[in-house]
Amino acid sequence: MVISVLLITTAGLRLSRGEPLTGVGSLTLYSACGVTYATILFGALWIRFRGNRHRVLVAYVQLVGDCLVATVLVLATGGFDSAFTFLYSLAILNAAVVLTQRDTLILAGVASACYALAITAQHFDWTSGFGLSRPTWAETFPSLLANVLAFFLVGYLGSSLTRQLRTTSQQLTKAEAALVEAEHIHETVLESLPSGVLTFNHAGDVVFLNRAGADILGPDIARSQSRLAAFFPPAITGDRFELELDGDILIGATAAPLSGPAGGGRVVVFQDLTELRALQQQVARADRLRTLGGFSAGLAHELRNPLASINGCLQLLEEDAAQGHLNSDQAARMLAIARREGERLAGLVTAFLTYARPPPPHREPMSLHSLFHDITEAASLKAGAPIAVVGDDVTVYADKSQMAQVAWNLVSNARQALETTASGGQIEVRLGQDRDRGWFIVDDNGPGIADDQRDKIFDPFFTTRADGTGLGLATAHQLVDAQGGELDMVPSALSGAAFRVRLPRRAPSPSPGDPDLG
Repeated sequence: MVISVLLITTAGLRLSRGEPLTGVGSLTLYSACGVTYATILFGALWIRFRGNRHRVLVAYVQLVGDCLVATVLVLATGGFDSAFTFLYSLAILNAAVVLTQRDTLILAGVASACYALAITAQHFDWTSGFGLSRPTWAETFPSLLANVLAFFLVGYLGSSLTRQLRTTSQQLTKAEAALVEAEHIHETVLESLPSGVLTFNHAGDVVFLNRAGADILGPDIARSQSRLAAFFPPAITGDRFELELDGDILIGATAAPLSGPAGGGRVVVFQDLTELRALQQQVARADRLRTLGGFSAGLAHELRNPLASINGCLQLLEEDAAQGHLNSDQAARMLAIARREGERLAGLVTAFLTYARPPPPHREPMSLHSLFHDITEAASLKAGAPIAVVGDDVTVYADKSQMAQVAWNLVSNARQALETTASGGQIEVRLGQDRDRGWFIVDDNGPGIADDQRDKIFDPFFTTRADGTGLGLATAHQLVDAQGGELDMVPSALSGAAFRVRLPRRAPSPSPGDPDLG
């Protein structure tokens, strides 16, 4: 490029001055330009047909040719005063790009030798054809020394920078390859997931939807930006939520924010829960039927005793009446027994109905502190251990009347367990909450529950008391489960028995109800 500019400028100046284009100086310039073009053409043809074979030799040929051309131009334009001394530095920089540091310094030596040869030729007046003056060594030596040092400095710095650039380029190439591989792996993993994965950018536009997600949502929604954004609105974030698709497909999803330099966005992971929910309902129905079968067998056994007592009393009354031995006291005693056993039957039937088909809960926000305030006041009217309520108030989402039944059952069990305790009985109710649940624990310092009985305490008709029915904890467990909560036994802080009830702190997402077993 420099040679072309020089050639065009020289020709333009000669034409503007009316000078011939074929003067001695012009012919020298034309020859230098021709040699330069020839070396460039040689290198291009070599690379075109021979590739990188003998690349160093070709580079030396072209770069040494550049140094010789620069020498001719320096002599043709004033010698050591020439403005074209920088062409040596260009050749050295070119060497730094394509050769090693050692070869670059060698070429800097070649350039220094060429420049020194030009200065020497000018000093001894070997270039009289160029019309140059004959300077002294005192005039040329500072320029020679400065340029030689500059050539080696350019060679060293150029090769160092080129080496760093080459290393950085190699690292960047590796990083780009690793990034491409990571993106490929990431996309492969997302595409192989059975769950749908959908990402939005900060503007709410869909960035990515994997194959499973497209299959779940169907082609009509998957191909529409607006329908995807409407089905998963930005307001839905955080914990798991459920959505219905076309009225018969249930989708469970979680949404989380994404952060990034472009302002972030959000990612939604979702699954088709239709078959899973149907399977859960079938399993729940089968488990409930199995439980009811065992419950019915236990109930039949429990009903047999009061029925036998009632039948015996009626038979005795009938025999005494037939023999004329019936008196009012005996009849009253028999009727009292029959009435007591009838009430027992009624209680068993009521408990059975409550357990087998608990009434649907009417859930609303309720205070646990208020719940136990009413229970402690009612309990204070009866003899027994006092009840201490500790902890801050917690609001849960449940049916207040059913939870009052559960809490009273747990408190009653604790008070009955303390009847066998010789020392002072103690009942403590602890209130607390975690991220999405409120809870209370009913604890006592009674004898506790044996290890071999802990797995049976929620089974119907299992009891450790002679007068117990074994339906209290079983019914309480059913009622708590209907609230979307949990009832379990936990380690006691008072060395007795402790039962914990955990309940939701807010209304659950709508979902299909359990089947009605009739």
